[in-house]
Amino acid sequence: MSLPKITHPDKSVLSIRVSKASKGLTPRQRRIVTLLSDIKKGSTGYLASACQCGNISAAVISMQAHLRSHGLFIRNYYPETGLKNKFGEPSRAHLWELVGYEEAE
Repeated sequence: MSLPKITHPDKSVLSIRVSKASKGLTPRQRRIVTLLSDIKKGSTGYLASACQCGNISAAVISMQAHLRSHGLFIRNYYPETGLKNKFGEPSRAHLWELVGYEEAE
């Protein structure tokens, strides 16, 4: 059994996939996907503020199956260097990134 393949499609391919996938999303989910397609990746706090979404994780989890059916996936991870909050202190915030998704063959 092979794992799915995560890709980084160019801007035009990503734009087409986002446009098609947006039709099945809630307004909040659509804001998250659209923002990530523009900025590539962003922190939890930035996405929550910019998209007016109190729970980024729940919004992303609920749309992942739909995004995968359109060749998209939102991944999150803690960066190796860590992130700092607005006071310059270490933060446990994660980064979120919109990537391409291909099922394993």
